[in-house]
Order: sequence, then structure tokens, then C-alpha cells
Amino acid sequence: VGGIAHEMNNPLTFIDGNLPPMTRYFQDMETALKLYQEVDCTVPQHIQEGLDSIDLDFIFHDIPSIFQAMKVGTTRLANIIKELRNFAHLDQATEKNIDIHQALDHTLLVVKHRLQASSSRAAINLSKDYRFEANTIRCYPQLLNQTLFQLLTNAIDAIDNKANDFLEETLPEIKITTQQQESSLVI
Repeated sequence: VGGIAHEMNNPLTFIDGNLPPMTRYFQDMETALKLYQEVDCTVPQHIQEGLDSIDLDFIFHDIPSIFQAMKVGTTRLANIIKELRNFAHLDQATEKNIDIHQALDHTLLVVKHRLQASSSRAAINLSKDYRFEANTIRCYPQLLNQTLFQLLTNAIDAIDNKANDFLEETLPEIKITTQQQESSLVI
């Protein structure tokens, strides 16, 4: 996961870094085209037909929206990559103190797409009841994240299997609770 996040970050940075100059270049081209349109001259028929087949007004209106959508997309991808890197705890193969609730939330972001409705079941409702007041535990973050990920994917797989076995529609739910039990954390 960490390696994939790193590999995705390089092209994303390239795309995101090129959006502002591309936006400026488009604005400059739009200005230049509008200035040319003000010139009073006779244009050969084949060129005029080509120009008439292009809806410049629509293009001038639509391209800024496309650039904005691309910016929203790159921002969203950057956030996903950040969450993947947090999930993988890059370069942290040692034991350390972590916030268990934050680890759970990072793991939930990784499996979030699987909670959505599918052809055989409704969306899985997720409820969290974090009652472990200490929040911080000492552990190996990569191993903990792998365990949490596996528990959540197993729960989703079990819900999917049950949905395939029964024809009746159910409202699937996963409840996550944390609490102190003597000297242990129970999830």
C-alpha cells in the first residue's frame, strides 16, 4: 500500500503542478482568439466553415469548469494517497505509540468504497462508538493496520455472502466499538 501510494503521488504531483499554467495558457488563448474575432477581414470559405463547426462560446464556458473539476479530482486523489500513506505508516516498522481511533478511521477510508450499495445489497451502514478514553496504544502500526483491514474486509465479505444467500433485503450494518477491559483494549 505504501509503495502504491508513493508511485501514485509522483504523476499526481506532475498533473496538479501543471493545472495552474494550463489554466493561464487557456485564458491567454481565449483572449487572443477574441482579439482575432474583432479583426474585420474576409476569411476563405473553407476556414469559415471550419470555424462555424466549432462552438467556441461553449468551449470558453466549459474549459474553466473542466480545469476546476480536474483540480477537485487531484485534491481528492492527494487526500486518498495521504490516507494510504498514513494507513501504511511508511518507514514505521518499529513499535510506537499511536491513536487507535485514528488508525481505525484511516483503515475505514481504505475500505470505504466497499461499504457502498452493490447489486445484491444496500449500502452498509457504519456506526462508531469509540469509548476507549486513553486513545493511545503501543503497537506495531503496520501490523495493527493489516489486522484492522482484514477484520473489516472479512465483515464486509460476510455481509456480501449473507446478502447473496437471502432474497430478502436487509439493512447491513457494521458497528465498531472501542473500550477498556481491565488492562486491555477491546475493539
